[in-house]
Amino acid sequence: MLIQLLCLFLVNFLFGIAPLFVNELKEISVFSLSFFRFAGSAIFEIIIIFAVIAWLSRRFRKAGIQKGFLTLVRQSFRNYFKARNPHFLNGKSQLGYLAFLGFLLGNISIPFYFLSYLEAGVVMSTIFVNALTLILISAVNWAKGEEHMDLLKIIDLTLLIAAVFAIAYGNQGKPPGSLTILPILLIGITIVVYSTFLIMLGRDTSQQTELVEDVRFADLPKTPQLERAALFLRVMLKLFGIHILGAVLLIPWTFLLSVVTPATPIGIHAQTFITQDLFQSFSHFLNPAILGLIVLCTTLPYFLLVFSAITWPKNALKHEIWTSVFTLVDPLVGLYIGLFVWKDNIRADYVAFTTIFLIAGIVIRYFYETVNARRFLFVISLKQNYFTQFVTILRKIKEIDQFNVVLGTYDVILHLTVRSMARLGEISNQINYFPGVEKAYYSVEKLMKK
Repeated sequence: MLIQLLCLFLVNFLFGIAPLFVNELKEISVFSLSFFRFAGSAIFEIIIIFAVIAWLSRRFRKAGIQKGFLTLVRQSFRNYFKARNPHFLNGKSQLGYLAFLGFLLGNISIPFYFLSYLEAGVVMSTIFVNALTLILISAVNWAKGEEHMDLLKIIDLTLLIAAVFAIAYGNQGKPPGSLTILPILLIGITIVVYSTFLIMLGRDTSQQTELVEDVRFADLPKTPQLERAALFLRVMLKLFGIHILGAVLLIPWTFLLSVVTPATPIGIHAQTFITQDLFQSFSHFLNPAILGLIVLCTTLPYFLLVFSAITWPKNALKHEIWTSVFTLVDPLVGLYIGLFVWKDNIRADYVAFTTIFLIAGIVIRYFYETVNARRFLFVISLKQNYFTQFVTILRKIKEIDQFNVVLGTYDVILHLTVRSMARLGEISNQINYFPGVEKAYYSVEKLMKK
């Protein structure tokens, strides 16, 4: 598991070094940076997708299943992107859901975030956006009963707020009182949009989508290896969809911004992308700084994130929990890049305080997650002809780690991880009140904390 934890650390570290490359690309529109980042990542992702499908095709042939490469490509793309997503507009297609996520991240969050570097400084933007996003998401999860607001959580949020205030009042170049409406607006919009993106992304259940028709991976030899490959393929399709659709939507979006707000920095950056950078895409893609932004800050960290997820030990503390613990590495890296590379004028003592607050936040977050995470085992008996409807209900429960269909007294076994007993009660009621459930019981399942 040490390799997976190292991957998660590197994921947030690589996300955090993005200001290094943006510093070399100040003459390029922030919308152009987002476009090249997304389009370039999509190119790498489609290559990886084709490689995985080619591997699956060979495995199918060895198992006597006639599924050619082109057939697998067609079925995988069609079944994944046309699948209904129960968490998006009452079950609209996965394609629309990914387009919306791509718009949120690539058209608003990243360009506005990069522009806030120029308007407010890297240190203030990084700390404000990352810390306040975590606070906002925690508040939403607490309001929904998905997180427990105990003493450790209160300390964690207090440390984040302290980091925000330390940077705000330690910024000698642009103290809070001197900030204009634009950087405040940029940071505020980025926080809201990025929080919305993360919340919606966390509720996606597309990892259960059947990609290949007339084939059950459980019937094939070396099932775990094939199931990991299928999961990897689903996640890569998700990333490809978000990135390619986000890049495409940037063109009409920036045209609209250039018309509606032509004299503002946002409108000027939009005009630069539409009229100049877009037509010089090939030369920009060869720029080492843009390649670094694509490979090191997008493609590689997402690949490591997916790799750690599909190789994560089933009985270990949940992958999403460790991801939450390492989230504060990103602003910690950005803090020192802003200080030493962007030369943000921050008092050294306030930088030291912020560093202590963030490191303490990582430690507290670890203890909070390990104390509150509880894994439960559900055994469920169903009436006849209700299985398909019940699976539809299960796909709406994001806490489910695994579900198995069995023969005997019970029909379904669920493994799920919750952060609060209130949320467990909601899930239990949701299962027991389903008309097709004859009986359902749950018990605590042992969870390894390593």
